[in-house]
Amino acid sequence: MVNIGNIQITHSQSYIEARTKIRAVAELFTKDRLLPIRLATLTSQICRILPWKNGTPCVSVHMDDGNSQSTLVLTVENSDFNQPSEQLDYFFDKIKNGHRSDG
Repeated sequence: MVNIGNIQITHSQSYIEARTKIRAVAELFTKDRLLPIRLATLTSQICRILPWKNGTPCVSVHMDDGNSQSTLVLTVENSDFNQPSEQLDYFFDKIKNGHRSDG
């Protein structure tokens, strides 16, 4: 997996920054005109529900070249351990709460 970059969510202006950057990256990898908009909107909505005042959320953007097909991977990380996963159920079929060894 190749790390493209990280977007720190430090204030409400970060939602717009994340949305804009994710849309720009997604437009590079698809001919579909709606997919980048949907992905950007999803990113923005997830950033809005993260408790950035108590944690240090971050959106990591990666490219995965597995299975001979490039895939854009977004990883949302938050150091606030009390994040209610039911807020994210609207977006995902399955939520995995986990902790990395580096914190």
